[in-house]
Amino acid sequence: MNAPNHPSLKNFSCASITIAAMLLAGVLFHLVFPKQIARLLGAAVYVEEKNLTITGPTGSGTVSIPFHVHSLSSTPVTIIGAIPRCGCTFLDPLPTTIEPGGRQELTINVDFSKLPAGVTSESIPLILDSPSIQVDLNLSINATNRKEIPL
Repeated sequence: MNAPNHPSLKNFSCASITIAAMLLAGVLFHLVFPKQIARLLGAAVYVEEKNLTITGPTGSGTVSIPFHVHSLSSTPVTIIGAIPRCGCTFLDPLPTTIEPGGRQELTINVDFSKLPAGVTSESIPLILDSPSIQVDLNLSINATNRKEIPL
């Protein structure tokens, strides 16, 4: 019997194509509908700009970048606080309440006067008053020497 024509290989090939198509559909769904995925996973809020990068010169002051949080809950959700590992990072305004289906702008602030040159990454969990899976803001901080910053 010729191996490529064996019926079990045809079934295997069909199953492989089906699994690959399902995985591709899942990835596309996740990319196109991230809020819906977060809701299905049990999140009360969704961070729109989940991965942020902040660059600033060491020894300087505070650099701030806004980001947005959406409520996925049918009741108001209060972001009570956040737990950054770096003592140079804080969010405001906190606490803040987001109405059902609403969107709130928050600001992440990094105090570059407390940082040595280099890149630091951290994941900052948001503390909510509602039951939710953990929701994080991922932050990459690039502290440069003053001479390295282009004018």
